[in-house]
Amino acid sequence: MQPTFRLFLQWFLLLLLPAASPVLAQNLAVGKAALASSAVQAASRAFDGDMSTRWESASSDAQYLIVDLGSVQSIDRIRLSWETAFGKNFTLDISTVTAAPTDANWTNVVNGTWTTAVTTVNNTSTTNDYPNLGKTGRYVRMNGTVRATGYGYSLYEFAIYPYDPNPNLAAGKTPTTSANPKQAAANAFDGNGKTRWESDYTDQQYITVDLGSVQQIDRIRLTWESALGKDFTLDVSDDGTTWTTAVTVTGNTSTSNEYANLGKTGRYVRMNGIARGTVYGYSLYEFEVFAASNNASNIANAKSAVASTTQGTLNANYAIDNDRLTRWASTAGRDDASIYIDLLGNATISRVYLVWEKAYGGDFTIEVSDDTKTWTTVATTVGNSFHFNEYRFETPVTGRYVRMNGTKRGTTIADNGYSLYEFQVNGTIQPLPVTLVSFSAAPQGTAVALSWATASEQHNAGFEVQRSADGVAFAPLTTVAGMGTTQAAHTYRYLDAAPLPTTGYYRLKQLDTDGTFAYSPVVAVQPAASAAALSIYPNPTADRTTVTWEAPLTSAGRWYLTNSTGQVVHTELLTSEMAAALTLDLQPYPVGSYILTVESAGKVLRRARVQKSY
Repeated sequence: MQPTFRLFLQWFLLLLLPAASPVLAQNLAVGKAALASSAVQAASRAFDGDMSTRWESASSDAQYLIVDLGSVQSIDRIRLSWETAFGKNFTLDISTVTAAPTDANWTNVVNGTWTTAVTTVNNTSTTNDYPNLGKTGRYVRMNGTVRATGYGYSLYEFAIYPYDPNPNLAAGKTPTTSANPKQAAANAFDGNGKTRWESDYTDQQYITVDLGSVQQIDRIRLTWESALGKDFTLDVSDDGTTWTTAVTVTGNTSTSNEYANLGKTGRYVRMNGIARGTVYGYSLYEFEVFAASNNASNIANAKSAVASTTQGTLNANYAIDNDRLTRWASTAGRDDASIYIDLLGNATISRVYLVWEKAYGGDFTIEVSDDTKTWTTVATTVGNSFHFNEYRFETPVTGRYVRMNGTKRGTTIADNGYSLYEFQVNGTIQPLPVTLVSFSAAPQGTAVALSWATASEQHNAGFEVQRSADGVAFAPLTTVAGMGTTQAAHTYRYLDAAPLPTTGYYRLKQLDTDGTFAYSPVVAVQPAASAAALSIYPNPTADRTTVTWEAPLTSAGRWYLTNSTGQVVHTELLTSEMAAALTLDLQPYPVGSYILTVESAGKVLRRARVQKSY
């Protein structure tokens, strides 16, 4: 079978750009409909993800609280977070009813058949956690028979989790640490993203966790406070005495570290600090250990990302560049922000993975869409405190676009917005039966010539040639008919006789006879420049440089700076009265190569490369 148009796109994009869960899985009950036998405080408060609100029943026994998960789900773990008025004797039950409630009193559910998953007698704890249930169902009930106090049953949160095939092996396990910790080691293994271990204020410090037995260790995640580890090793041991280094880290600057495909075994895992990143101690919110890594293809990598706002030069595409040191950030101080990925084709999505910088999202949804106009929510997170959020879909969801839609920031620091190192999507993009082997564009005199070739075609209606001034918003130029179905190679050409006066971005929309479509990679073309040169000194530079040319402009114009991907990072107007010089400040931009372009009267007059150094 011939490789598909979509497979070519993935391969082509990888050539163009560099390749680079909270502790519990998604809480299925957050935001879902609930019914209680009585409610001094509303039933919905036990499912709002807010540990400061609670459901409270009447002050009598035989009370229940039921949640509707919306459809039959895998139920592997239930966690109850009680106020001091907790349940002493109760059962956790799952209903075999699969239909929606028939009335406001959920009569068909309340009177339906229930299967007991957990029976608890003489409970004395305000936190009950029941793992490895291995059940399925749509409705889950806490059925209280005896209260622990004279008040009603009072639940802050009633959380339900699906089966996690790759749980955090370190959660709740026994830690040890170097002497004189400022905050307890157990805080790094408690599944609470707001508590932390903090070491003494010297460089040589460690924290170790005992997994209880020798385990497969393939992935380790570290969530740091701002007082991160700069230089450290991650070590494993069978006996806590003889250690093998699995990871050596130097010069770390990220608060969210993840190390995969380690291929180690051991009972003990240690973070051995060598040099701190600040004058404070080493400070870890979470230290997580997993038996397996996720090596599924990230279908979001190097696609197209669009954000509602950006902060400075931290643009949306940094969230999909497979680089944990670059990031997208939204406007500071605003709780409303979103970022979505265009997967460039309809996709079947099995997993979404967010890796946050310290400015993480608190309340947000994961949504999918076919057109960016109508969005369907597939995951809801409330009160998040983690830097890693993982969403697995047992029944895959579909869409071309995937969005993180934030409604409340996780941090309230004034200069913070939302900040994502990585927005990953696992799944498959539905292929189209066209094998595209090349696509290019180049100046040809005053025009731009486009050329593309296919190795074979099946039901190919044609190609719509599209152009953009910014690489985001594209408009059609023309449609070129396809060859239908053929095993023969074919070459196509199109001449854009009136190209944009500035950099133009081109792509192909391949149209199938059944109405489906897919996009090619985007290619950028800069108009042919005159032979006149720019003089730039110093070049390279770490901060400012002076740019001169031979004569002042004859009419008003502008200059602009583009990065290595063709994005405009800065632009300013030029007047005809200005001298033939300007001062260029590169301090706000990352290290790399940039193109400076000078235009006048809509024409490119001069262009040169300038290098930002360390």
